[in-house]
Amino acid sequence: MKRAARERAGSKRAKNEAAASSVVTGANGGLGLEVSPELARKGAFVVMASRDKGKAEEARGSIRGEIPDASLQLQALDLASLAAVREAA
Repeated sequence: MKRAARERAGSKRAKNEAAASSVVTGANGGLGLEVSPELARKGAFVVMASRDKGKAEEARGSIRGEIPDASLQLQALDLASLAAVREAA
């Protein structure tokens, strides 16, 4: 793919992300904590799924510190428990 075509594809993808809702697992640390603010910065509604409510609230506060108008929702989710997954769905 030529550079100009890649740039157009990237631009289209960014526009699609801005209109999207995203569920990010492990959103209170690691890769999830890196991805969540980037999606929010592009205008996505981000559901931050996490086992630890306290850490998730801390992560949300950190993101809101950078992006005050971020559209974020916390969701308790323990992926090791099928009952918890059903409840979150």
